[in-house]
Amino acid sequence: MKKTENLWRQLTKLKISWRRVVAILIGSFLSGASLNLFVLPFHMLSGGVSGIAIILYYLLGTPVGLAIGIMNIPLLYAAYRWLSKDFFYSTLAGIIVFMVAVDVTGFLQQHSPTKDIFLASLYGGVFGGLGLGMVFRAGASTGGTDVVGMIAKKRYGMEIGTAAFAANAVVVACGALLFGMEIGMYTLISMFVGSLVVDKVIEGFNRRKVLLIISQEREQIAKRILEELGRGATFLQARGAYTSESKDVLMVVVSRAQIAHVKRFVDEADQGAFFMVIDTAEVIGRGFKRPGAL
Repeated sequence: MKKTENLWRQLTKLKISWRRVVAILIGSFLSGASLNLFVLPFHMLSGGVSGIAIILYYLLGTPVGLAIGIMNIPLLYAAYRWLSKDFFYSTLAGIIVFMVAVDVTGFLQQHSPTKDIFLASLYGGVFGGLGLGMVFRAGASTGGTDVVGMIAKKRYGMEIGTAAFAANAVVVACGALLFGMEIGMYTLISMFVGSLVVDKVIEGFNRRKVLLIISQEREQIAKRILEELGRGATFLQARGAYTSESKDVLMVVVSRAQIAHVKRFVDEADQGAFFMVIDTAEVIGRGFKRPGAL
């Protein structure tokens, strides 16, 4: 009884918004369905726990989702002991939905939209990465090497990507030895595409540019940016290393389409200005994206 009450108290303390719950559910289901649409019909593999479950499925006919759930039990226990409770419960939800989705959508193996294994590897990576990216962006995971990577980072200082890649590489190598090098090569294509899509989803697709402008006419340039583009600007104090002169650097965050306008403002005000464009993955704050949003 006391254990149940303690568990309930821990759950009620977690700050999990409905948006995070929806993202975890949709992302996990999408990743599970992509396995049946693009990976399993072509006898391809996957990394980590999913890869081991797929190998067992090919060899013994074991349900993939069930095997994923069973193999994640010790990893969940490790996550509960060494990682945050928020991550543990979010990941538990992701694993449950993922394993159920894999087995429930098994009928999709007969309805793959392509007969080409190369296209399947590409789209398997796209949709699988999209689903995983949604889950990661919500602060959870579908278990497997994600948990291993986070524990290795916390306890041994290893990079998460390095630990996850090492675990995935071992599984794919074993699968390639069992089912052929071509299968392993197509699997690596799918995993590579998936990792790119995961990064894009986590970073956000609405990328921005940070502009740094050093000019004697910075006040005039800032005024035009405020009035004509409706964008805020910030003056940063700086000192030249060669001249030791103090200068104000104008910093502004804009969309790609607005860069040309700012270049025109600078060119018309001061052709001798120093202008720098920096790529940024995501901007959070007033006028862009509110803090805490997915």
